[in-house]
Amino acid sequence: MILLSFFITVAVFAQESGESKDRLYVKSFPCEQIFPTRYGYIIGYKPALKDYAYAYIPMAWFRADSGKANIVYGSGPEFPYFEVTWKNGEFAHVTIYGVDDMHSLSWGVLLGDDSPFESRFNQDTLSLKY
Repeated sequence: MILLSFFITVAVFAQESGESKDRLYVKSFPCEQIFPTRYGYIIGYKPALKDYAYAYIPMAWFRADSGKANIVYGSGPEFPYFEVTWKNGEFAHVTIYGVDDMHSLSWGVLLGDDSPFESRFNQDTLSLKY
């Protein structure tokens, strides 16, 4: 009887403490190209079983007060890619891992005016296809 009550007490406390923890989920996506614009970064990537998709990362997300995005430069074979973190099922953060050589073919250049893309950067969350 004492042993049974011990297990019930432990299960209740474990359940209560588990509810207060945040659930984090991180997924990596390989990039085809990264296009810097004055509004943010456009990331071209290939979702599973899809042709091509674009993610729009607003420049405002890179400010310290936002904390929604950052960019890391490197030169390993895994570059370029990006990682998205969801917290309790909601978008929380994106990290872009770009090639440190800006002459790399992984860095795209938009020719002409980039203002047609401005409305795609007006967002509070990241929408992805995967």
